[in-house]
Amino acid sequence: MKDFTIGAFSGKGKKIPKAPQESETKTWKNVMFYFLFVFILGNNYLYAQLPPCPTTTQICIDGDPDDWDALHNATTTAPTYSHTPDPFGGGVLDDQFTQGSKDYFEASSLNWADGQTKAKNDIANAAAFIENGYLKFAGDKTSNNGDSQIGFWFYLNNTSPQPDGSFAPEHAIGDLLVLINFTGGGSTPNLLVYQWVGGTDKKPSNLIDVTQSGIGFAKQNAGGEEVPEGWLFPTLTYDSNNFFEGYVDLNELPEGSSFCFSQFMVEGRSSQTLEASLDDFASGQFDVKPSVEVNSPVVCSSDLPATITATPESGSVGDYNYSWTVPMGVSDPGNVASFNASTAGTYSVIITYKSLGGIIDCPSETASGTLTINQNPTVSVNSPVVCSADLPATITATPSPA
Repeated sequence: MKDFTIGAFSGKGKKIPKAPQESETKTWKNVMFYFLFVFILGNNYLYAQLPPCPTTTQICIDGDPDDWDALHNATTTAPTYSHTPDPFGGGVLDDQFTQGSKDYFEASSLNWADGQTKAKNDIANAAAFIENGYLKFAGDKTSNNGDSQIGFWFYLNNTSPQPDGSFAPEHAIGDLLVLINFTGGGSTPNLLVYQWVGGTDKKPSNLIDVTQSGIGFAKQNAGGEEVPEGWLFPTLTYDSNNFFEGYVDLNELPEGSSFCFSQFMVEGRSSQTLEASLDDFASGQFDVKPSVEVNSPVVCSSDLPATITATPESGSVGDYNYSWTVPMGVSDPGNVASFNASTAGTYSVIITYKSLGGIIDCPSETASGTLTINQNPTVSVNSPVVCSADLPATITATPSPA
């Protein structure tokens, strides 16, 4: 073993009783700096992996809200984008959780009411987007006072606030909860990811921690950035730590996880623990599972073929894959949004969204349309032969069948 000396210790671990010299003091500082660096790196490794931000990426998690501004104006090409504004400001009634509500409660044990929201947890906007296998989300608060906590729920079964002050339906196995705790006066993000596994109501064991290296990242703004277009906020620009965004890499979730979210919610939280009471929230639809309609043409036989068309509720026709079920004897039209048909009957389609990173294949509900073909009528016209003295003659058109 090679002998070495760091400060007042020899390579064999035997203490050398001598006063540290200036060079030794510097060595100690270097060692301490190294261990501090390793400690910080280890504690932040989970949150140091940013998704790539090439020109094809619409949202980069960098604390700058500009790209959410651009996305707000491109919803026709981003059907998985959802934005929900929320009431804010002193004296404004705002929907919020009633006291004592917690994340690990079943939905039926949560309640909400209109009231005055604490400025520190007063959410003004919430947004979510799936892109290239990343679940991305953003929100803001009207106050940046001190540390803050925020939660993002992604629901598989349309769980949402009901008009009577309740939440329904119940959680689905696999619902996703992302918690971001901003410490250091709101400047240092710590991201945790949980999945709903269910069990006994009001037990923390209803949620399991699935956080692991590389699963996600969060970032807050540095200050002075403009509020995205279409987002309402007390000022036109954000102060530091008013805006925050993050992502979860869906590839890093446990095998068998479903990503077909139908609803999302952003919540303000009272502390950094899973036991935290919940405060303000903003809830909105999240169109990961697409919807579609099929037309029902009614034509005469002479006007065949008719055009059968599937129209997605959001996004452009080219964003989707199409799987058709057609009447017996009709050839499968293939992966197309529309085609010509000459056989009466029911035409049904299921669509899936093409561009969710190759790991999501969320089917729509089946949509159907009916082609009705009416036969062209036939008609006969009489040919009377009369003498001029018998005029006028009667000309008669007789449809067949009569």
